Amino acid sequence: MRNYDETQKEGQPASQSFFQEHGSPERPRRGGTILLIILAAVVILGAGGFMLWQASSHASMPSPITTKSTQEAGSPTSASGSGKGPGGTPQALATLPGQNDPPIYWQTIQAQFAQGIHLSVAQTQQDLQNANVQAKSQHETDPGAAVDTVAQQQGISTAQLRQIEIGAIQQACAQLVRQGTMTQQQADQRVQTAQSWDQSMLNQYILHAFVGG
Repeated sequence: MRNYDETQKEGQPASQSFFQEHGSPERPRRGGTILLIILAAVVILGAGGFMLWQASSHASMPSPITTKSTQEAGSPTSASGSGKGPGGTPQALATLPGQNDPPIYWQTIQAQFAQGIHLSVAQTQQDLQNANVQAKSQHETDPGAAVDTVAQQQGISTAQLRQIEIGAIQQACAQLVRQGTMTQQQADQRVQTAQSWDQSMLNQYILHAFVGG
């Protein structure tokens, strides 16, 4: 006779017997998959946020400012006087010395220069205007040639002309010092600047005093 255990074993379904022998199937590991998805989402969001921050940082950065140096007022651009223009204006100067000074400055230059070449201010102005027009018509390359022309007509040598021109500027600066619109140091500096010019540049400055630019 079969014992009770064997009878019970035979009564069990085949599937249950199989599970007892081989063990029950493993459940899917859903927890690990969900964790990987969360980590991937965090990485993607972090990368996107970093790229957005980089873009906003570049957009907010100020553009570089380019600075351009200016020449010192009254200093020629070169020793040869390059950049001088016609019409009596020394274009090689970044800022024409005296252009913002009171009219007495230019009036004093006119009076002193005319006296130096033995003419009245009105006659000197007329002669310089005529000589300047003639120089332009002849395509003269020296913009200050009109001053040389008038000086030669008056029998003034180049050395004498330069002395008269520097003296006129010096007297004009002294007038401003007396009025209190210029310090002595500024006056000395302007005279030194004029002394550093070549003859063509100096002639242009005097021409500008009479006929403008």
